[in-house]
Amino acid sequence: MSKIEPMSDTVMRELMEWYLTHLATQLKELDGLIANIETDDKTVLVSIRELAHKLVGSAESYGYSEVTKPAIEVEEASDDQILDKSTELSKIIKILLKKCANENTYH
Repeated sequence: MSKIEPMSDTVMRELMEWYLTHLATQLKELDGLIANIETDDKTVLVSIRELAHKLVGSAESYGYSEVTKPAIEVEEASDDQILDKSTELSKIIKILLKKCANENTYH
């Protein structure tokens, strides 16, 4: 039976860099959807909820639990609440990305 070795710091750092780049892309997508939320197009609301669902799992997996709760709130929001909840989620992601960039760290 082979022993599973822990990830090296280099591999972990590369994974975190990839995730934060991916998170920035998801943020752009979220902001684009928020900008179109007033169009009365229900597919925009569905897309926002689907993106929030993806964020719930990925943020928690990478250790960014501060994104998880607001993403759950977006996913579960009523149509009337989704703009406010999505805007708050966007702000939280922006703060996280800025913090990581300023500290040159991933946690």
